[in-house]
Amino acid sequence: MIHLTTSYRNSFVPVGRLFIRTVNTKVGQLDSPPRASPEQLTTIANVASQHMKIFFKSSIPYERFLTRDVVFLNNINSIRTRGLSRYILYMFIFRVYYSIRYSPPNIEVLSLVKIPEESCIRIRWRIKCYPGYRRVFTAAWTLRYPRRWLDGISTLHVNKDGLVYCHVCDNIDVDLDEAKMEKTIKKTLVNRGIDV
Repeated sequence: MIHLTTSYRNSFVPVGRLFIRTVNTKVGQLDSPPRASPEQLTTIANVASQHMKIFFKSSIPYERFLTRDVVFLNNINSIRTRGLSRYILYMFIFRVYYSIRYSPPNIEVLSLVKIPEESCIRIRWRIKCYPGYRRVFTAAWTLRYPRRWLDGISTLHVNKDGLVYCHVCDNIDVDLDEAKMEKTIKKTLVNRGIDV
């Protein structure tokens, strides 16, 4: 069982135009249960990579590999939820939102690393898609527009029973070289009326 040292403060957070109820928690304040065996990590890694490939195409039986009180920390959109039903609801909303807003969303697993010392799995993924309005105005075979993508890292913390008790999503920040950074800063300052 996960014990949170912070008090629960429920709030509603927008996802697209929908609002879901969230629980404020912090990653460092979760008590970690006993570690999973390497075989359990391998099983969860295989299940996670298979399910991520079909995430936008079919429903996923989350009950088989998540605990009932799973904690989901989405640091990309600053959303924190607790409980299997809220996790399933958020994943459903996320899948529907991307399927409507973007034309055919596709997720690919770039790397998968098992870390037995921390009893977790880190998955680097990328969602590739075209803007959704393009599919209305152009034929699919004439799409020559650049794809959009969202890169991220999911960390799945596994307990001694071989079930995921915490899922953390983080964004990948791309470092700009110093010349581009300086140019961007100067442009911003000039736009605000400050001479450089």
